[in-house]
Amino acid sequence: MGCSEPDCCDKECNYDRVCRVDSCSRKHAYWIKRVHGIDVKVYSDFCVDHTCLFCVLGDSMCKRSKDTNHRFCSHHRRCGVEGCGNRGDCPRKVPLPWMCPSHICRIEECYKQREDRYDYCKGHRCKVLGCYERRFGGIDAEWCEAHASKICRHDNCRESVHLTFFCKSHQKCPVKDCKHFKHHHKDGLWDFCETHHLEYRCVFKGCTKRCIPNCRYCTAHKCTFEGCVSVRENEKDKDQIFCKEHGCEVTRCYAVAMVVAKGYAPYCRRHTCTVADCREVCEGAQFCSRHCCTWDGCDKTRIDASTFCVEHECRRAGCHNKCKLRLGYCEEHCCKIDQCLNFNDTGSDKLCYEHSRKDLLRKVKHFEDRLRGRGHETRHYEDLRCRHEKLRGDYDEVVIRLNASLEEIRCLRATWISEEDNRIWRKDWDDRHARLLYDLNREQKRVEHWERKAGELLRRVDEVEVLLAEERRRHQSTALLERQVEDLICKVECLEEELRCEREKHIIHEGRQREIDRLLCTVAELEKKLANEHLRGSRYDELLKKLNLLQGWLSNEKEKNEILLEEIARRDEYGRCRRDRCDRRRFRSGSWERRSGRFPGGVC
Repeated sequence: MGCSEPDCCDKECNYDRVCRVDSCSRKHAYWIKRVHGIDVKVYSDFCVDHTCLFCVLGDSMCKRSKDTNHRFCSHHRRCGVEGCGNRGDCPRKVPLPWMCPSHICRIEECYKQREDRYDYCKGHRCKVLGCYERRFGGIDAEWCEAHASKICRHDNCRESVHLTFFCKSHQKCPVKDCKHFKHHHKDGLWDFCETHHLEYRCVFKGCTKRCIPNCRYCTAHKCTFEGCVSVRENEKDKDQIFCKEHGCEVTRCYAVAMVVAKGYAPYCRRHTCTVADCREVCEGAQFCSRHCCTWDGCDKTRIDASTFCVEHECRRAGCHNKCKLRLGYCEEHCCKIDQCLNFNDTGSDKLCYEHSRKDLLRKVKHFEDRLRGRGHETRHYEDLRCRHEKLRGDYDEVVIRLNASLEEIRCLRATWISEEDNRIWRKDWDDRHARLLYDLNREQKRVEHWERKAGELLRRVDEVEVLLAEERRRHQSTALLERQVEDLICKVECLEEELRCEREKHIIHEGRQREIDRLLCTVAELEKKLANEHLRGSRYDELLKKLNLLQGWLSNEKEKNEILLEEIARRDEYGRCRRDRCDRRRFRSGSWERRSGRFPGGVC
């Protein structure tokens, strides 16, 4: 027979059976389990009072019965640590197996097993081996308060930290996947362990510094040229910062070498000849000894197939000799007259046309004087005189042209610019023009930027003025507000002046920070006390009520005491008056006092 319960799908289930515990005849309990979206009843062998609640925390029914005073059976009430005999009920919402107080983590709301010889579980204790403190600093913290900043994090080490949360003896090697520590040297710590120190150490003689990545030298010995990994050429000169290939070879020059014909020249731009594809050194000039003019004091470049520049070479075509004067001819082709730059085109006399004409005229005049002295008149005298006048006119014209040429030569000498100088001059002007254009564009951009800023500022000013006008219409009387604003502005100016004085006097010290921290701690303590006082507020009200009640009782007692004292005073006064009356009464004759003779006047 199957189960008579309509919701039960188990054919072997016997719903009519009772609890298996002796002397208990209650129906057995069940637990609803959801399987593939369908609620299925899982029945227990015991009733509700004797069913272990392991089914609520686990995935199946427990086959053991429990005591009615407990929530679990004897097996599930046992501590989850192997070998522990402590028993107890697992708290609600705590996963099984539960831990007894001797094995549970000491952190509140943590129900994990504590590690051996520690008071906390693996997730709450400090990661340092041998440290028994809890982690400090939030969920992602891994260290206690001491190992987070003061004590070395290495296992069983209590030394003070040096760098990166470790002491000097446990500084880790920075090489990836290396578990060794930095090696100790007599002068201090190395950057790597003993194994990687030789691999990453600078190979320069006597250097123990760390080399640059992808290089065999440190920053003090590597060439500073970008992309170069060679050593500096600074054995003789310690200030040299380039290698032999990229540094200038001139003594006490620390500039970078110049690129010539797709390679580096041995000298820098200042010491390299400016002729194209020339690598020779130039000392105090623009050209080397092969390209510089050999004229004393001249630093201009030579002409092709010559040893002189344009100014100091003979102007005669095909002649490369040294000129006698600047922009003149050589000794062979120049006029023999001193300071004359003209070409000697008269033959063996070595005179120029001008000086040869002067010499010819002098000779003609000499012959004329001789002829006049002799008195000879020749038939050709008139022809000679005409020719003489014509020659004199030609001479004057040539002198004028010569003076103009001399003036032109003088101007050329004063303003002479060679092709190379002209090229350099034009290049300088082009560079200057380019810089001026760049500065002009930059200034135009700046002007546009500040114009946009000014437009935005003016727009904001207009908006503020509109808002101010609306506020003035809404609030007709603004004199008080204006006075308050003026007072606030004055106060702000005073505060700014005080702040400026304070800054000028440098009154702010580090001690104030400590004082602020101390005040913050005091404020925190006062806040805690204030919270405690708020908790005690209700008790304080009760005490106040009792105090008022006691004060009322005290006032009543005082009134009663005053009444009692008045009554006692009246009684004392009454007794005193009575005694006085007794003392003033007369003795009667025959009285006992008189007969006894105890008073004067009595009978003996």
